[in-house]
Amino acid sequence: EIRLSLVGSEMCIRDSYERALAVNPSLAGARYGLGVMQQRRNELEPALRNLQDAARLSPGNALPWMAMAQLQRQRGDRQKALQAYGAALEAQPSYYPARLERGQMWLAQEPAKALADFEEAIRQQPRSAEARVAAGMAQQLLKRPDAALASYQAALQFDPKNVIALNNAAWLASERKGMLANALQWATEAVRLAPGEPAVLGTLAWVHHRRGDSAKAAAMLQALVQATAPPRAESYYLLGRVHADRSEREAASAALREALRIDASFPQAGEAGELLRRLQGG
Repeated sequence: EIRLSLVGSEMCIRDSYERALAVNPSLAGARYGLGVMQQRRNELEPALRNLQDAARLSPGNALPWMAMAQLQRQRGDRQKALQAYGAALEAQPSYYPARLERGQMWLAQEPAKALADFEEAIRQQPRSAEARVAAGMAQQLLKRPDAALASYQAALQFDPKNVIALNNAAWLASERKGMLANALQWATEAVRLAPGEPAVLGTLAWVHHRRGDSAKAAAMLQALVQATAPPRAESYYLLGRVHADRSEREAASAALREALRIDASFPQAGEAGELLRRLQGG
């Protein structure tokens, strides 16, 4: 009944937009509203036409371009989505959501461009934990671990319960002997907040390994790979590294082979393959 009432309300609003446009086709707000509603209903071509008209009728407004960017992402057209985000920022250079979303689109393929967008987003909203976490992820991809850790720590000042910041800060801190206590604190809190998330459980296990309790780490990771469905290559990779550091060559090789079998292109696949070759004497 609630869903039916919501659908009925949506139809009334849509009808209102259409009646308004029948009287005055130049109403940018009605064009935008109708386009957004059509997009939600997967009526992408009429939605695009209405959003384009809204952008033409309201040239200083980023919202129609934002909706067009999201529509193009829905269609799987990355290039047109990026162009629409760029147009949104031309319309309103200080529009934070466009800066953040475009950066997230750049992140995997062009992290330097992503970082530039995230840093501008931080200048616009200095208290944004989301932008600081995103900047940290870009810095990690750019092999700048110190800057990434600083970004995650800054994010935690504004959002102490941000699981991504806690997890990633813990991982980076685990590589610093003077920060192992911080790493354990952050990783433990991340697991408390997201107890069923394999990535944070893996980080906590790795922190224990770096703190010298490799037996505990191996047991945690063995339990993790057995409990996770579908299996994660990253978890097997960590298990392989822990076994390798414990000079358990056969167990390490088996875990690394399983990681590569699950996903031959996971982010640490190169390191997994190299470690496996060393273990096998290649």
